[in-house]
Amino acid sequence: MKNLNEHKGITLIALIITVVVLLILAIVTINAVNDGGLFIRAEEAAKRHQIEVEKEAIKLALSEWKMKKFDNSANQTFSNYMKARFNSMDGYRCEEVDENTVILTGPSKTQYRIKEDGKIEDVEAGLILSKTTIGILPGQTATIEVTLVGGLEGDITFASSDTSTITVTSEGVVAVAENPVGTEATITVTCSGHTKTCKVYIADQGDFLYNYDSTNKTAKVTGLSNTGLDKIENAVTTLSMPDKVIYNNEEYTITSIENSAFRNDNSGYPNLNLTNLPSGVTSIENSAFSNCTNLALTELPNGVTSIGNSAFSNCTNLALTELPSGVTSIENTAFLQCTNLALTELPNGVTSIGNSAFLQCTNLALTSLPSGVTSIESSAFYNCTNLALTELPSGVTSIEMMTFYGCTNLALTKLPSNLTSIRDYAFSGCTNLALTELPSGVTSIENGTFQDCTNLDLTELPKGLTRIGECAFKNCTSLALTELPSGVTSLGLYAFENCTSITNITLPSSLTTVGSNIFYKCNSTLQNIYVKELESAPEGWNANWASSITQSKIHWAQ
Repeated sequence: MKNLNEHKGITLIALIITVVVLLILAIVTINAVNDGGLFIRAEEAAKRHQIEVEKEAIKLALSEWKMKKFDNSANQTFSNYMKARFNSMDGYRCEEVDENTVILTGPSKTQYRIKEDGKIEDVEAGLILSKTTIGILPGQTATIEVTLVGGLEGDITFASSDTSTITVTSEGVVAVAENPVGTEATITVTCSGHTKTCKVYIADQGDFLYNYDSTNKTAKVTGLSNTGLDKIENAVTTLSMPDKVIYNNEEYTITSIENSAFRNDNSGYPNLNLTNLPSGVTSIENSAFSNCTNLALTELPNGVTSIGNSAFSNCTNLALTELPSGVTSIENTAFLQCTNLALTELPNGVTSIGNSAFLQCTNLALTSLPSGVTSIESSAFYNCTNLALTELPSGVTSIEMMTFYGCTNLALTKLPSNLTSIRDYAFSGCTNLALTELPSGVTSIENGTFQDCTNLDLTELPKGLTRIGECAFKNCTSLALTELPSGVTSLGLYAFENCTSITNITLPSSLTTVGSNIFYKCNSTLQNIYVKELESAPEGWNANWASSITQSKIHWAQ
């Protein structure tokens, strides 16, 4: 009996010790989870996953935008497209930097600076102001809206440099002081050590608003005054812009039209027309007249040297026949969809032509480009159906994506000898293109590069060529190639679809990747396909690479 009791006592003690040890282990485990960061690591993993989701959403949005531009269904600016897309999605907020750039904040609180050309950049801590220059009249107010980016947090403060002229509230509402003693003031916006400024001035009372530079006695047109707005509100009205304005009993020369001066949130002032621009103007800034569809200027001041991004985009009645001689670059979308633009030449000093600069300018009738041009960007002359260039400047080394897409009167017979790159759909739809050879430095012909170029008359391709993309020569009915270069390794699907002038062709053994139906719709005219050295199609060749061709026409190991 005594032994039994002793045994029970030992068992009870062992049980108590076990429970204590388990409790200690539980406490240690909980502390390890908290102190060691297991929960934190789980949160970090979830955030990383969310960031990947956000990046995929951005890629999809950029891809869809690219397609909209490609099929001409992009009836708004890139920034408005992105805002409409993401601001309707839970947890996303999209802010405009300019019409080609946005800052997107995702559910992970990560911010991305996204540009129309597809670049995604990190966002530095700072502030974005809705306005950096404001002209107001006595009795009016305007609000400076502030967006914090790059993880910046804290209280936002507003301060006026001259409260006896311009006042500002803690919410950023500015107004002209009662009995103002000056003409302008600077509003400083501050958050956690970061500052931005906005210049506020008392505006002229005429048809237009101005920003005055008292040092140089110059003025910048910033928009329409209430008087001007009243004139154009209900009917198409032609306004006259003066060369000089009197301000504070002094004469100021108008030298510039400010960013988005007449853009009005992308809807433009469709009823606005001007008889002229001031003779002293040297700069027409970004989106200055964007969407002013009745603007029918026939000339610009001789002193203009700078025409900004989208300066005249969608000004469908703009009827310029020449540009001032001092212009050296045509910026992105500067004349996009100016369907009445009838330029026959560009200034000799022009060296670069930006993205979509003349997109769908269907009356543009250039026959040559200045010899100093070295850069022609994507879609620069997209669907310019009257463009009749016969050669390109020798300094051009790359023809970007869709540069001459749909230019049905383009009559080039040769390309610059230093050319090395021809991007996707660069000449697609150029039915009058009559090239007989390509520069020796070209190593890749991308997707759709010469699609629908029915007069393309190449008989051979550059020896250094390594890639021919999808639909690269689709519907090139005059193409009469007999052999592909020995270094070509990749041949995209439908590459030679409906190339009915190819009767006999030799493929190199270097081909490692071949897409489907490369000779689609060629069976009735294609007599023989000779494949060098290879006994059969390698693994990288699509099983249907020649499915539309009678198999007896294919000759292996030649």
